[in-house]
Amino acid sequence: MLGNRAELGGAAVVTAVAAFFLYFSFQIQEPMTGDPLGPRWLPIVLSSFILALGLMQCWIALREPADAHDQLIAHAPTGHAGLGMVIIASLLTLAYAGTLELLGYALATVLFAIIAYFVCGRRSLPMAIVSGAAMAACFYLLFVFGLQTALPTGTIFGGL
Repeated sequence: MLGNRAELGGAAVVTAVAAFFLYFSFQIQEPMTGDPLGPRWLPIVLSSFILALGLMQCWIALREPADAHDQLIAHAPTGHAGLGMVIIASLLTLAYAGTLELLGYALATVLFAIIAYFVCGRRSLPMAIVSGAAMAACFYLLFVFGLQTALPTGTIFGGL
């Protein structure tokens, strides 16, 4: 049962910190520049997402029996394997950021998602392609239409 209490405590801290940041994000003054979004939108969106994730994690920790938590932890990579996963994920993220301008948002994001899918231990190539394309499409819609932000089109394939 200690695992659930520790998880609940961590989730409660994340939720409290996110609520704190969300509160203060609304205190940011809007400049009179005519920018439709202003400087507040990013802290508000990020704080809201983190708050929602923290609340979901609290809910999961309260609903999940202790033995299910222990089984999940038993299968998690630890020691050198866990450190290796963190290093691989960090290098993959750096490679994604480094190739974004060259490949463009669409291609770089789909490739990143497919590789991340396999790094996480999944083995279905069709599912990796579908989930990578769906993720890229959702974020494209969010950034281009929701936030009215231009995404990199890439230089290697002439703006694929």
